[in-house]
Amino acid sequence: MQSVIIGSGWHVPLFSIEVSTLLNLPEDIFQGLGTRFIQLETPNFLLDSLSTAATVDDIYSPGKSISFSQDESMKDLRSKFANWLSKTQLDKTGQTVAVRAIRIGAKKEGWSSSQLAGIFGGVLADNSWEINLSNPSIEIGLVIDTVNSKIAWGVKHFQKTPRQGWAKRTPTQRPFFKPISMDPRHAILMANLVKGQGTIIDPMAGTGGFLVEASFAGLSAIGVDVDEEMVRGAKLNLDWARELGATGKVSVIEGNSTCLSAILPKEYEPYSGIVFDPPYGRNSQGTEAPVALFQKILTSSREVVTKNSNLACLLPCDPNDSNIVHGMAWQDIEEVFSASDWKVLGKWVLPVHASLGRLLVLAKAV
Repeated sequence: MQSVIIGSGWHVPLFSIEVSTLLNLPEDIFQGLGTRFIQLETPNFLLDSLSTAATVDDIYSPGKSISFSQDESMKDLRSKFANWLSKTQLDKTGQTVAVRAIRIGAKKEGWSSSQLAGIFGGVLADNSWEINLSNPSIEIGLVIDTVNSKIAWGVKHFQKTPRQGWAKRTPTQRPFFKPISMDPRHAILMANLVKGQGTIIDPMAGTGGFLVEASFAGLSAIGVDVDEEMVRGAKLNLDWARELGATGKVSVIEGNSTCLSAILPKEYEPYSGIVFDPPYGRNSQGTEAPVALFQKILTSSREVVTKNSNLACLLPCDPNDSNIVHGMAWQDIEEVFSASDWKVLGKWVLPVHASLGRLLVLAKAV
């Protein structure tokens, strides 16, 4: 059975990377993907695996994605949907159905999502489905992507997107806030890129932004920070998250992250992932140069995680040139990773504002 995963559109390249990581698929299986649709043979635990994805809007399973051209008529699409419906053999016993349609991109002459939804609804009615637009037991999702000339449809599985609720968990909503606090979307994405069978470490925990989202996701995570005020504040934020229903095994301790092997508790072993967002500019503290401290933390982190563990970090970059990172050329930063026994798997720019870019770097322990 085929399924279609619908991306949120926030960051298309990271959409494919996150999905392949969460589904434990080869890292390059979706390489070069330029759309918000991923069609694949339905893997085991598809829904559970993607339930907390930062870049996914919905899952259509069973589902279908096709390309369309200006020469194609609505009649042609009606035939393709009818053929899919016949092959899929959905059980309609005691079920009602409705088609929910959306459009990605600008309007395109001759392609109306509402018109096509009506045509698909007609096919369902012709096949003896009971239509219930207000409260159906099954929803058929339909997306027209006019940017990439693609259409996807299938049985919807998300009544709301995984990102629902993030607005109530933004840094300013937490009891302890600093401007450097990590955005929930970034935290969830990074957690998904590194999570394995063990505990994730945030060696520069700050206000606990990553730890809060790890707790909501039910993960095991521990944060470390050298600043006593930050540790107290992060604990306040974790208590707040638990009051809102977060269930992960998460804590934060005060300590020096350049010697993690000496301070991490045994009860959280094994350690199998690293996530951090190092402070920069005015927010960086101490006399040590940021890159020197960064290398020490990379080395310290590698000492405590298992081989093939992933690391995700956010680094400041020039908004006009992502190859200038921490004020250095990217190849020099990559050498810092390599010298610490981390192999860079990829890097992606996350726009912040006109004067600041953030580079998300994903690396693997070698």
